[in-house]
Amino acid sequence: MKGSSENSEICSENVLRIKVETCSSLYEKWKDEKSWFHNVPRKGITTEVEYIDTRPDAGNTLPVVLCLHGAPGSHQDFTLLRSRLVSYPIRIICPNFPTYSLTKAKKFGHYAEEKAEYILDFLKALQLTRVDMLISHSSSIYPSVIILESEYGSTLKSLVFLNPCGHRRIQAMKYPLLDKTSAYFYQ
Repeated sequence: MKGSSENSEICSENVLRIKVETCSSLYEKWKDEKSWFHNVPRKGITTEVEYIDTRPDAGNTLPVVLCLHGAPGSHQDFTLLRSRLVSYPIRIICPNFPTYSLTKAKKFGHYAEEKAEYILDFLKALQLTRVDMLISHSSSIYPSVIILESEYGSTLKSLVFLNPCGHRRIQAMKYPLLDKTSAYFYQ
């Protein structure tokens, strides 16, 4: 690796934090449309997001790689990937979702729409105008697809799905009715 002392500074595991207000418009919509969402806070949630940013002072000057972990998971899931990519002139950002690992929130259901809104509000809090590459692991592919429809979707040059969830029920599952019921409530 080039310039190992510089790389060790950049790749250090300093966890950064930023306060994000999120999901207010989504929760407002859900309260009006879905009667079973009566417990969601109408004003959204405020949470402190813990994340890794390899070059936090770069702003929008470098290409941005956003890494989203699966469920359960944390920014630490991308430690090896970050260590391999840190020598390149890119900014790698790995946030935690609420209630996973170190980031806490009181009410967060981990629906795909919630996660997408959370990530979009997180990116706005960082004042990022683009995401060049989106890397999604496991269940984070669902909010990633929603993010494709956002203002950041038009800036994406690359989309990576690592170990994505399947789209069909596994035939070997013994209780298809239970599986269909679970999928219904997940949606």
